[in-house]
Amino acid sequence: MEWNLLKDQLKEICEFSTFIHDAITNSNVLFEYIDNIPLEVKKILYGRYNSTIGGPVNEIRKKVVIQFVAGKVNRDEISREFESGKLNNPKAYTQYKNLYSILYPFLTYQTNEATYQVLEDLSNQLCGDLMISDKTKIKCSGFDGSRNTGDDHAWFAIYNNTYPNQTTAKQLFFSIHNGAISYALFDRGQQLFVQQKTFDTDTDNYKTLLDFFNYHKNSILLDNFRAKILSKYPIGELINQIDSRKISSWLIKPGEKGKMWKQALKEENIRIGWGSVVSDIFSENNFSDEFVLKKLDQYDPKDAKQTNNRKSIISFLKDVKIGDVIYAVSGKYDIIGVGVVSSATILDEDEIEFKAYHNVDWLIDLHKSPYNPSYDLPIKTVTELEARFSIPIIKSIFNFKSQGISKMNFPSKNTILYGPPGTGKTYELNKYKRALFTDTGITKKPEDILREKLSPYPFWKVLAGVLNESKVALGVGDLIQDPIVKAKLNPINKTNPQNIAWSELQSYADDQSTQLASKYRRSIKLFTKNNESKWSIAEDKKNDLLNIIGEELLEIVRNPVIESGESTETLRYNFITFHQKYGYEDFIEGIKPVLKDDGIEEQASDLQFELKKGIFYNSCLEALKLAGYDSFENCYEDSYENRIQKFNSIKNDPTKQFALFIDEINRANISAVLGELITLLEDDKRIGCKNEMWLNLPYSNKIFSVPGNLYLVGTMNTADRSIALLDIALRRRFEFKALYPQYHDGEWWSKILLDLNMAIYNWKKNPDFFIGHAFFINSPETEKTQVFNTKIIPLLYEYCQNNASMIQKILLEANIKLKTPDLYNNFQIIAE
Repeated sequence: MEWNLLKDQLKEICEFSTFIHDAITNSNVLFEYIDNIPLEVKKILYGRYNSTIGGPVNEIRKKVVIQFVAGKVNRDEISREFESGKLNNPKAYTQYKNLYSILYPFLTYQTNEATYQVLEDLSNQLCGDLMISDKTKIKCSGFDGSRNTGDDHAWFAIYNNTYPNQTTAKQLFFSIHNGAISYALFDRGQQLFVQQKTFDTDTDNYKTLLDFFNYHKNSILLDNFRAKILSKYPIGELINQIDSRKISSWLIKPGEKGKMWKQALKEENIRIGWGSVVSDIFSENNFSDEFVLKKLDQYDPKDAKQTNNRKSIISFLKDVKIGDVIYAVSGKYDIIGVGVVSSATILDEDEIEFKAYHNVDWLIDLHKSPYNPSYDLPIKTVTELEARFSIPIIKSIFNFKSQGISKMNFPSKNTILYGPPGTGKTYELNKYKRALFTDTGITKKPEDILREKLSPYPFWKVLAGVLNESKVALGVGDLIQDPIVKAKLNPINKTNPQNIAWSELQSYADDQSTQLASKYRRSIKLFTKNNESKWSIAEDKKNDLLNIIGEELLEIVRNPVIESGESTETLRYNFITFHQKYGYEDFIEGIKPVLKDDGIEEQASDLQFELKKGIFYNSCLEALKLAGYDSFENCYEDSYENRIQKFNSIKNDPTKQFALFIDEINRANISAVLGELITLLEDDKRIGCKNEMWLNLPYSNKIFSVPGNLYLVGTMNTADRSIALLDIALRRRFEFKALYPQYHDGEWWSKILLDLNMAIYNWKKNPDFFIGHAFFINSPETEKTQVFNTKIIPLLYEYCQNNASMIQKILLEANIKLKTPDLYNNFQIIAE
């Protein structure tokens, strides 16, 4: 990028922005410019707007082009028509606040392309130099405005590419307005500029921008919309809710052949048409079949699909609920998006046709690579999809599966992993977590990630990268078959890809390789064509290619293979560590003090008390929800036969099991923690089992039982408290799995550990005080002394209650050499 050239271009845009500001505030400036547009440009604009049909805004534009081709524009007539239109037909002029918003195409026509080119070049260069091109998107807007209603500033925003648009994202923002350039970190969600600064083209330079954006770039890299949405709607939970009929699934067409999908994605909603019908339904609050059919016949009496239309309208307005899953459909075969409904029906009074909409949190955009079910999709605009069809679709789209179920067996419902320190109890517990109680889904296909990586780069740069890596010159037909070029080409673009590639090559070709008129030529003459019509990089540009297209793009071209997509996890477990003061009120439910804060300073420390549920109660509730019940009350009110049937139906489904993991379970008084619930832990006393039992909790007096799909898995350090000290009532309700030291053949520490544990056994006659293998695993023999002095000997001090002579005896019996024996009496045992 040539900074001096770009600086001059920025100055020109600044000057033009001052004129735009004047034209908005003073209609005489606006008309003066229009009158002085060169005649050849006026003729082009005349051809564009003279044939437009419909709408009062287009009628004003048509009148202007007719007048300025013939002479000057009648300013008073145009102004009167605009003011009269706003007064008499305000809905048609909602987006048009002033005359500039209608007449701006005549002002921006000659400068628009250059403005966008400068903004795109600068923003792409910044992304490349900041090394964030593969993680961000760029939105550029000229003086035509992002909504094509005219604007008084031109700008670009760089934001996290997980967002469907920039409207709520944090962004690196650059703006040109009324002769001034400013830049900032813009928190769009809160409409807050962070450290907004003014850029002076005479004293500041490119590095000024680069340093500022580099300082703030992590703010947008960490602002991950996809992670926010998927954490809000875990795929496993959606599947469970669909399966339990808590939510419905809908196939909805965003316009014929998905023509409104981009708008739906950008606006984060889904709309249907029949505007006047919808208005009448709501104004008369009449959703009956007869009324809707009557209105549809008035709307379009020739439509033979009125029955389907009636069902679609009523379903959309009445039956689609918050939390339901939406599959956006294009045609008969393609699902192009998946989302979750986040609002009731909303009426957009500014819209004429597509008035009714629901807000939607779109989870994934598939329009570039649609999902095709193995059957034709319904032809109605809105169709409910049965759970038996919806679940396979959502699982397939997100590649959802439970990890590791086949590799590891479930423990017993009540299990305690016990053994001395370092024998892998926590490691085993973590294996249970990952393999049995964590669901993982892949949200992006590798080809989609590659497409996103290439999205910030103009097509000509991608072509340059591919040609640079090719050993031979390539024809256009060969180029468009390259996987990198294929990924960059928009698959839904109807233009012949060969024509698109040919046009780009010609635009950036040297003088000998193109016949394009100079006005269509770019200043960078990068490509050259040989006598066989094959293309390569111009010889004089090869050494400078890295600076022209950027190292990041070259790296993508050289290494395009992406192995996996972004993953998300659904955790079906809770975890807690017990301690000596842990009690029933913490574990199940209890009255807890809370600070009152009513905004009055004098009372800010007043104590109040409220009933709080503990982790065991909440874990039971989570397990109950996986079985299809919202609450213990709903479950209890269901019939006994239904409960047995439900829990039997999920018994062999690993995704419907929930676990509570308790580390150091023996450090609390278990009998006191569980209280009267200890009986409910037994397999046959749980919900949905043969002898299920219910009781009323003492604090809330609410009905309660333990679900049959809850696993209770604890760990117990036998050196901390003997298993014999546990309540016998507890021990007979748990299965105990012993974990003792493992001695691995070929490991340097295996013989040392065995000798050490034999010495401990000779002293204690009890394996509960052995030393575990975890203290040595992954430690090289060179760290032997450090392992003993920082891990083993401190543990022996605890075992021996600081009896230094006993520690000495154990270590010497295990053939561990010691330093400075004269320090033993000071309890400083040091291995050699």
